[in-house]
Amino acid sequence: MNPLGRTANPAEYEEWLSEIDAVGGELAWIRKRKDFPTNSTGYERSPAEINLSVLKSRQVKDAIEKESERRKVPKEEIQKEAEEIIENMAQSFSLPSVKVVGYGVIKAIKNLFDAIYVNLQALRSLRQRLNSDSIVFIPTHKTYADFLLLSLLCYHEDVTLPAIAAGSDFQQSYFLGEALRRCGAFFIRRSFGDDAFYWAIFSEYIQTHLIHADRPLEFFVEGTRSRTGKSLHPKYGLLQCLLEPYLRAQVYDLVIVPVTMNYDKILEESLYAYELLGFPKPKETTSGLLKARHILSKSFGNVYITFSEPISVRNIIEPKIDRSQLSFYPQREFAVNFETRKAIQKFGHEIVKIHNRNNIITIWPFACLIINDINDRSPLTDPKPILFSELLERLQAFLHLLEKLQIAVQIHSTIENDLRHFLTLHSDLFVSFNLSAKDFYLKFAEMPVTNNESNNSSNNFNNSKLLSKSVTSIIFSNYANQAMFYIYQIGYICASLISNKYSTHSTSLMSFKGLKNDFG
Repeated sequence: MNPLGRTANPAEYEEWLSEIDAVGGELAWIRKRKDFPTNSTGYERSPAEINLSVLKSRQVKDAIEKESERRKVPKEEIQKEAEEIIENMAQSFSLPSVKVVGYGVIKAIKNLFDAIYVNLQALRSLRQRLNSDSIVFIPTHKTYADFLLLSLLCYHEDVTLPAIAAGSDFQQSYFLGEALRRCGAFFIRRSFGDDAFYWAIFSEYIQTHLIHADRPLEFFVEGTRSRTGKSLHPKYGLLQCLLEPYLRAQVYDLVIVPVTMNYDKILEESLYAYELLGFPKPKETTSGLLKARHILSKSFGNVYITFSEPISVRNIIEPKIDRSQLSFYPQREFAVNFETRKAIQKFGHEIVKIHNRNNIITIWPFACLIINDINDRSPLTDPKPILFSELLERLQAFLHLLEKLQIAVQIHSTIENDLRHFLTLHSDLFVSFNLSAKDFYLKFAEMPVTNNESNNSSNNFNNSKLLSKSVTSIIFSNYANQAMFYIYQIGYICASLISNKYSTHSTSLMSFKGLKNDFG
């Protein structure tokens, strides 16, 4: 049995924040002279040149003509709309702006996190491929900090900063939107359904970056942040858009780099819980950003970032797809067949699996599993306090079992010391307790809730006490979900065995396969 999971082995992972201190602090770090490699074409187009090439492309010209005919308006009017869309969408990367914004961001990052462990050698090796390949970073998406950290790490290692696909929500704040745009973000609508005109401009904008290798791209294959701690279904349409230049033989190869990011404490943990209960998502406005300043006084523990081995699309796709046939289709008639679509979908799920296999999981998700199990014995409105010694004893037994199953868990000190550390880090989820005591009780804190703020205020969730307890319970469940990738198949086996105490090997195997087929 191959070991499952990873740990931040010092031989592979470096503590990045200490490297910033080693060069003289944030200001000295951001002012360092940069040596970004040239791309495979030897020429980096300006944002204005990229935008112009999109508008002049055959795909966009055809889309303008079709939209003009569909709406029965002059082409000049549709052309103007296309120019407005690309102007609103496009990045306007500026290194001086990156330095200004980056200084503020790195100051905030150092306040928020105690340590950031990264397998930096993998990123350094990737830098050498920028001269020859079009590269796409595909990180996990657990928090808004994901894309900030990835850009900062690229800056640190002199890797050309990526063009980042960001949601148009950020443009609700002019200040935030323009700051991100100048740091390489381009903005896409959260949903554009069957709007073929918008899709033509969007896909051409993406693909011209890949064909000309202007800069690496950064996409979240899950499409949005996971609010539950579990991976989301990959967005097939987005992935197909990325792969199309390869399928049409416009590039020799594409290099996909999955990046896994793990956090001791998620910045938006309480916001996710409120959203899952039906409370409206806060808007990404300047005032909202200013209101969020209070988090800078909190500690969010450690971050673990793992760059996967680069994936050659040619090596993955070529055995399954004959692109020689696809490449002969005119651009306006290009369409993928069933086999190609299935191969793309399978590739999307493989990226998500790589994300999960590269997770660095601490003891906290397993502690949350046990906390939830203990808590299930009492009503949610009146949960019984949890004795620290009981939690510790059960956690030690559980981790011992995981060790037997060769499942790696990140432990920095001892199980007890790490557990006390995480209880301190997440102390806002509990009523005040005396951590210095040998033993003590842990009781869930009640989160503030106002009924009229909730979309569900008229249904069964209108009980404020229940809602306030539910917020905390959901946060624990979200952290517990991070452990599911490691133990879900073991759960299937256990369920198969206990469903029938007289079961044979063959009936248990059949039951296991049935559960795996039903739940994945």
